[in-house]
Amino acid sequence: RNFIYSLFLSLLFYFLFNNIIFARTFYIILFLQPILFLLVKNLPHKVISLYPLYAFILSLFLGIFVATEYGIILDGLFSGRGIYSSLLLSELNTIHKILFGIQENTNDFAVDMSFIAALYTYGLFVVLILIYLYNKSLNLLSKNNETTVIVIILSFLSYCIVENALIHDIKYNFSFF
Repeated sequence: RNFIYSLFLSLLFYFLFNNIIFARTFYIILFLQPILFLLVKNLPHKVISLYPLYAFILSLFLGIFVATEYGIILDGLFSGRGIYSSLLLSELNTIHKILFGIQENTNDFAVDMSFIAALYTYGLFVVLILIYLYNKSLNLLSKNNETTVIVIILSFLSYCIVENALIHDIKYNFSFF
């Protein structure tokens, strides 16, 4: 039933906002939501709860391997976000900066990838804590069969791969609530 509702809402939103919203991310999430309803029902709890880690790793790969053949293709799909992430990752050149981030100069780069921006600003410790919290939340929601909430959180985390909404401005991260 949730799949049908999600499909209906996705189509409705697509037709309502087709000539108003020009961001590809919006349409990708509309396409992704009904698929997530199907996947959440059929995937093991562990795979679902590890999604934040997968999103972080995907963000890292996009930033690190942006100069490779496949990285260029992926970066093109993400509108050049990998290049800016690569610049931030190159600034993390000491163990201290990797673990604790770079607090100064946080507005020097316009980075849309949430996980990379969080890694740059706050360091690996904070990113791992966020991944852990999302992991535990998704695991608990999965055990309680809260499919709709899981799909919303997975959609938001997917959005965070290409937009800086995870911790940049806390009022945009409804998944914390």
